[in-house]
Amino acid sequence: MKRKTKRLLGVFGLAVVMAMTAIACALPTPEAYAEGSLTDEDKVTIKVTVVGAGSTANLVKPTNGEVVKSNIVPVEYSFQKMKNVLTNLSCTGADGKKVEQVIDSYTVPAEMESGTRNFNMDLNAWGVQADATCRVFLTGKSIDDKDIRDEGVSFEYRAINIDMGDNDGEDDKPVTDEKGDPEVTIGVSDQVYSLLLQVYDTEGNPIFVNKDGVEEPIIVSRDEFDLVNGVYKLNLPMSKYGAKAGWYDLVAIAYGQDGKEVVSMNTYRFYYGGINAPDVPSTGTIMESLNISRADYVVTGLIAFGAMAVFGVYLVARKSRR
Repeated sequence: MKRKTKRLLGVFGLAVVMAMTAIACALPTPEAYAEGSLTDEDKVTIKVTVVGAGSTANLVKPTNGEVVKSNIVPVEYSFQKMKNVLTNLSCTGADGKKVEQVIDSYTVPAEMESGTRNFNMDLNAWGVQADATCRVFLTGKSIDDKDIRDEGVSFEYRAINIDMGDNDGEDDKPVTDEKGDPEVTIGVSDQVYSLLLQVYDTEGNPIFVNKDGVEEPIIVSRDEFDLVNGVYKLNLPMSKYGAKAGWYDLVAIAYGQDGKEVVSMNTYRFYYGGINAPDVPSTGTIMESLNISRADYVVTGLIAFGAMAVFGVYLVARKSRR
């Protein structure tokens, strides 16, 4: 009886598989169904037309968001199918003074379809002083006399630039030395002959102050700069002056050759984590050196108790069998 039932089930299963296969083969493909169900009005034909490049003028240098320390700024742009290209400069100084000038006018030779142009822009020659926000953009005429405009780029002109890692004017985790004092890199231009550095808390109180309450700012002369790389590096002596953990502002003032003219002044906010405590050698027991917590002791004890309980039940059961 069992054999007969198994045979019937096998035949039934085979019949079901064959029926499913036949139905699958008879059904139209999704593509065929879509083709048959769409009317001529529903069908969409997409045509791609390749259009040749038109007239363009695009800045390559300086780059957007760049911070330049020198008054000499390299400018580079590419152009295509242009009659002429004008390079425009717009700057606003720290004092609010604005400078807007066409600093370069280039007539493209008639036989030149495309190319690049390079030149140096002297910001000081155009009346722009350090600590200015500037924008360079291009305008001009195409070969078919259409106005062309490139929106250009914005950059900062600073005689000095403070960097503690993020280079964005604020750093919550500056790199520190073994004492916890923040590391600082200050980029300096050829205009800078000395630096004065002071740190202030959020209430405006100076940190570098001696026991008599007299300020002791850090004063650096040009011969201490790394002139090859144009930087000055130091660790702010926060631990020496007993500064507490919190937010602070580093103010850097750059002076010119006569030592009186202020060339630039920059501020950088940073977080000071406090003095790094020295490692204290362990005087505890061997168990303390294993770094075992109270929770580890509890868990280990419960496991041992459970194992002993199971073993005890086993002994009782074995004894009762006898």
